[in-house]
Amino acid sequence: MSVVSQVILKADDELRYPSSGELQGISAFLKTGEQRVRIAQTLADNDKKIVEEASKQLFRKRPDFRALVAMPTASASTTSACEITAGTSAWLPMAFLQETKTPSNVLA
Repeated sequence: MSVVSQVILKADDELRYPSSGELQGISAFLKTGEQRVRIAQTLADNDKKIVEEASKQLFRKRPDFRALVAMPTASASTTSACEITAGTSAWLPMAFLQETKTPSNVLA
């Protein structure tokens, strides 16, 4: 919820108009809007680079996670760990991984 919404809802709940301090807070928030839009655009423009770099750092710290990325997942529509959804790769819940230990157990 934005600063503006919070101020308005709080004042409305208390059956009053926003105070001058609250209005100054809204004004300061609105003045930084262009900066927030530029930040959001920069993040959106660099989303692939950000994810790639984060992945590299994660796999450097936890190389054991690499094997999990390509492991097929159990179907979310069943409670059976044996039913595999063909062609999907995703993270598996830790309980499922501990129960199965290896991909060969999943496919058996």
